[in-house]
Amino acid sequence: MLEVSQLKKHFGALKVIDGVNLSVARGEALGILGPNGAGKSTLFNLISGNLSPTAGTIRLNGEDITRASPWTRVRGGIGRTFQIPHPFVHLSVFENVLVSATQASGRGIAVARPEVNRILDLCQLSHRSRTLAGDLPLLDLKRLELAKALGTSPRLLLLDEIAGGLTNSECVALLAILETIKSEGVTIVWIEHIVHALIKVATRLVVLAEGNLIANGTPETVMADAKVRDLYLGVEA
Repeated sequence: MLEVSQLKKHFGALKVIDGVNLSVARGEALGILGPNGAGKSTLFNLISGNLSPTAGTIRLNGEDITRASPWTRVRGGIGRTFQIPHPFVHLSVFENVLVSATQASGRGIAVARPEVNRILDLCQLSHRSRTLAGDLPLLDLKRLELAKALGTSPRLLLLDEIAGGLTNSECVALLAILETIKSEGVTIVWIEHIVHALIKVATRLVVLAEGNLIANGTPETVMADAKVRDLYLGVEA
C-alpha cells in the first residue's frame, strides 16, 4: 500500500532522514520505535506532505505522491494524528469531526452526519458531542484527535504517539478503539514510546535511529535485537 524508497530529509548539514526504505502492506499494523530525535515525526511529515523530501520517493497504492499536496494525500486516503492534539477549541466535539468529514471528502453536512456519529460512538465520545473541544481532558483530546483523523475516511492511518501521557487504564481504552479500527481493515502505522501498548496492536516493528532503520521484523524479534537493546532501550546487549 505504502512504499517509501531512499527517502531523505536534510536540514542543511543535519540529516534527519537519510535513505529510509519502508513498505507497508494493506491491512498491516506497523509500529515505529526510536529514541527522541531519531526522525520519526519527520518521517510522518514527509509521508503526509507536511514536509517535502530532499530526495527519494513515496508511493501510495502504486501512485507517486512525493510532491503531492497534503490535502491531495488526505483525499487519497492518508489520515494522521499529531503528538499534541490540535482541535478547534471553540467548536464542539461533533463540529470538530464534522469539519474533517466534510472538508476532507467534499461531502455535505447531511451526508457526513451519520458517519460523524458512528466515529464518535467508536471513539467513545458520543457523550461529549456537544462539549467544546477546549474543555476536554487529555484522554478525550486524544480520542478527538483520533476521531478527526477517522473523519477523513483514511485507508492509511498515521498515529504519532497517541498514547503519550495516558495512564495504564486510559491506554487500555485507547487500545480497544485501535483494535476495532484495525479489524475494519484500516492500515495503521504507529509511532509510540509506550512499547507495551504498541506491541498489543502492531504485527510488525521497525526501529529508526539517527535517520536510518536499524531493525525490522516481528515484535518479538525486534525487541530481542542486540542493536535495539543497545541503541533504543539502553540495555547492554
